[in-house]
Formats: sequence, structure tokens, C-alpha cells
Amino acid sequence: MTASKIRGFGMKKTITVCLIACIIFYLVFHFYTSGPVSSVTLPYSLEETISRRLSTRNYISVDISSQQLLDVLWAAYGYANAHRSAPLIGYDHSLIIFPVNATGSYQYIPENNSLVTHDLSVNKETIRSHDQGWPSDASAVLVVVWNSTKMSNGFFASAEAGCFVQNVYLAAASLDLGTCCVGYIESAGLRSDLGLSDDLTPLLVMPLGYPADPYPPASPNYDMMTGNLPPVQYSNMSFKEATANVTFAHHWTAENLSQQELSQLLWATYGYTNVTHDSTYHRTTPSAYGIYPLVIFVSNATGVYQYLPETHSVVELLSGDKRWEMEKTCSVQTWAADAPALFLVAYNSSYNNGDTGDGGAVSHEFIEVDSGAAVQQLFLEASAFNLSANIVSNSLETWNGATAEELRNILNLPQSLIPLYLIPIGHKTTTPIHDVAAANITPSQTMVIAGTTLDINVTIQNLGDYVENCSLTLYANATVIGNQTVHNFLDGTTSTLTFTWNTIGFEMGNYTLAASIEPVPDETNTDNNSLDDIQIIIIPEFSTAVLVLLMLATFLIVIAYKNKLGCLRLSLR
Repeated sequence: MTASKIRGFGMKKTITVCLIACIIFYLVFHFYTSGPVSSVTLPYSLEETISRRLSTRNYISVDISSQQLLDVLWAAYGYANAHRSAPLIGYDHSLIIFPVNATGSYQYIPENNSLVTHDLSVNKETIRSHDQGWPSDASAVLVVVWNSTKMSNGFFASAEAGCFVQNVYLAAASLDLGTCCVGYIESAGLRSDLGLSDDLTPLLVMPLGYPADPYPPASPNYDMMTGNLPPVQYSNMSFKEATANVTFAHHWTAENLSQQELSQLLWATYGYTNVTHDSTYHRTTPSAYGIYPLVIFVSNATGVYQYLPETHSVVELLSGDKRWEMEKTCSVQTWAADAPALFLVAYNSSYNNGDTGDGGAVSHEFIEVDSGAAVQQLFLEASAFNLSANIVSNSLETWNGATAEELRNILNLPQSLIPLYLIPIGHKTTTPIHDVAAANITPSQTMVIAGTTLDINVTIQNLGDYVENCSLTLYANATVIGNQTVHNFLDGTTSTLTFTWNTIGFEMGNYTLAASIEPVPDETNTDNNSLDDIQIIIIPEFSTAVLVLLMLATFLIVIAYKNKLGCLRLSLR
């Protein structure tokens, strides 16, 4: 072997060793800077994640990454398949989420799953005196704020916050992070700290970070499943997959839910896990002060049944089909009676002598948060078993009002039980049913100067049944540029929605404007529910310099053209 070959061989070995050393250094560095490593293979099934849910009260001083924070926020309140991860309770989504960490406070933007700076002078230490002063070691604190200009009903806003809370718990458990819902806060103090207007009301906070203690082994509590429902099974979906697969429906097949499906749904809503705290077992959803005052009922073609979590069983309250009677109390929401199972979430005011810790009979904010968490679980577990769901809140706006009294009379319930929400669930239909069809988007084709705004009109028509809330989302390529909702959308009527697209931040080039309609019927053929895509071209802004250059180029072209004509004339002579 020649000297040059030896030197070449040595150089290759040196490069290989250096590459291996770099890889090892990166892995070690990543291990020590990215927080604790899970000892369990991810992802967990949805049921495993539900079983792992617990309130973390002690954290280690290790920051979570920006991506982890965004993953939690997306699962809790972002967009999946053109719909929000939390159901629409009332007539609009009304929450604003402010994550606060050591560097400042930020606002979550659900439309593109991003964070924008709110106030860098307000950090997690600034707000500690208003959120029970703990836990200081959590990496971030999520402040959940109700925007009353979006939706005026405080009960619905608190229930929506409960949906958010449940999603944060499950997202944290799926990522081996910890969280806890803190409802006893100084709302006015938080509003002042964050510089919020009077129509923005902080409802609760949730610390988020790495737990000081690892999650214990968790599963459904099979030892307590001694009743007439089959034991809970693990689905094939993770929490993230179930979130993306949620379907908000107005139509279902006529097929009844199986006993196994009922078992899954009821357990997920209010059942027990095998994780313990203070000598008691955890439940699948949280409850303020741990009093668990909700009662879950399900009505189908054969009767009305109450769920008994302690034995994982149901007991019949009434025989016969009561779905139509229940739904007709909720002003024109009769479509929900077509679902094979109609779940009712009610509050038992006799629990804990009616003391919910949030002001009693007038407020009951915490009860609404509890109910929202239970509602969210129904949607997620339905998704995991490829079922579709919806929620009926219309006519239930008033706490313990006339509709609640009518439902009590239909179901022969005592006065201490206060009906809160109805959730229809069933199998997804494959029959084309066109509730809403798109008419057109205007302008059909246009050019827009970069940095300016463009008004876009979208006209939709309801060709089928009444829709309580029809939400339309407009996209430029994959970016959400607007979302609007038509409330009480009657069949046969047309509605035109105007979106204003601010093109600041969008690069020059071609964009496809497309829109999606929610609720989309649960059928495979949705041609009549799709909007025709249109093309928008963003062109450069014509500054003075660009205009001068354009004029100069035109002048030179004209001179060159004249010279060419002159030469041509000479040659012709």
C-alpha cells in the first residue's frame, strides 16, 4: 500500500470517528436538555391516556419546549380537519388562551396554531399572587379567559372551558407532562396584570410542566366493573388521533349502539380508573373539590337509564322511547332525536349540600366546568370508536330554567337534579345528505398587491334540515384566514359571509382560496358541500423606485424599437 493510500485511509477513519462523536454528543446533549424521558412507549391509546389523567401539584424546574406547548394548545383548542377540538356550546367559541412563562405572556392563535407576544413584562411570577401562588416550578401557566363579546352566556363559557380543561389534561398525560385545573383565582387581579378589557374575564388557570413524580401505571378500574356493562376495552386510537377524528353530526344510521359502545362512552364520561389519590380512586374527568356531583343518563329506543359509576352499570328509570319528548323541549332541535343514543348530563344539587365552591346556586361556574369535561370525554370516546356526536344547548341557556323543568317532568326526576346538556351519539352515516351547499365565492379571480386587504364574499345555502350553528372556515392555501358562524340557519335560506384577508406576511405568488363548512354531514360524498376553489395572485407593491424603473425600461424599449425601425428603413432603401 502506497503512502498516499495510507494517508487517504487514515483521513476516512478520522472523518468517521468525528461523525460518530458528533452524533453521540448530540444525543447526550438532547437527553440532558429536553426534559425527562418517558419509560413507556408512546403513543398511549385514548383509554390509557384517560386512565393516566391526574392533577399534578409538584413540578421540576425544567422548561417545556415551544413545540410541546403548541401541541398541548392545538389538542385543547386548535383546529383539526377544519373544526375546533372543543365542541361549540352556545352560539360561538368564546375563549382566549394566554400562556404565561418566565419570559412573558403570550396569546394563542388557534387559526394557525401559533403564539403571539402579549406582554413581555408580565410573566408567571407576576401573576402568582392571583392564581393561588402555585406552582412556581411549572414551566408555563395557561390563563383561560372568557370573551363575552363573542358569546354572552357565562354558563356556556364555563362549560367550554371545561372542554378545554379536559383536553389539556389528556394532552399533558399523552406527552408525560403534568397539569392541574385551578379554579379558585383572583379574576380581577389577573385581568389587571394582563391588561385586559372589562369584557375579558379570566375563568381559571392551568400550570403545565414536567411532573416531579412520574405517572403511575394506569388503566380502567376493572375491579369496580361488577355491573351489567361489559368491561372497557382499549381502542386503536391515541388521544391525538381521536381529537382529529371527532365528527360533529346531525345525521346517523338507525343502528343502535352496542353494549360495548355504551360501556366505553359511559366509563369515559364519569367512570373510575385504578389510580389513587388520598385513599380514593381517580375518575376519568376532574371535579372541583372532588365532589363529583354530576349524574349521567342515556336514552334510547328501549328506555332511559342512569349510569352508576361505582359498579359500572346502568339502571332503568323509564321504559319506552323518550328521545323525541326530550328533544322537542329544546326548540327545533328534533334532529338530535334521530340519534340512537341521547346522553343527558345533569347536576345533583344535593351533593355536598349544594356547595360547589364557586358562589352556590347563582354562579355554579365550577359545575359547568365539570360538565364540559364530561361532554368532551363523550366526543373523544365516540371518536375513538368511529361514532359521531353533537351537543344541544339551545333552550338550556338559563340555569335550571323552563327547559330543565320540562326535562325533569318527562324523566320523572327529582327537583334536586338540574339538566345541563344533551349529547346525541350514533354511528356515522354513509348516505349522502346535503344539509348545506356552497353557492359561490367572489371574486372569482383577482390580483392583490402585497400588504393590502381583500374582501371575499362566500354565499352558502341550506338545502336540507335546520342547522343550529353552521360554521364556515376560509383558507388561503393551508392557512386559516377567517372563521364565521351562521346561527339558526333555516332550511331553504341563503347567507352571505364577508371575510377580510389582510395579506401582510403572505409571500408573493399564487394562492388557492378554499373553504369548509361545519357541520359537514357524515357521508362519504360531500361534493355539494364543497366550495369551488378560486385563485388569488399576490403581486409586489409598486413603490416609487419600482415605478421609475418600469418607466425607464419602457422608455429604453421604445427607443430600441424606433432604432430598429430606422435601420429597417435604411436597409429597404
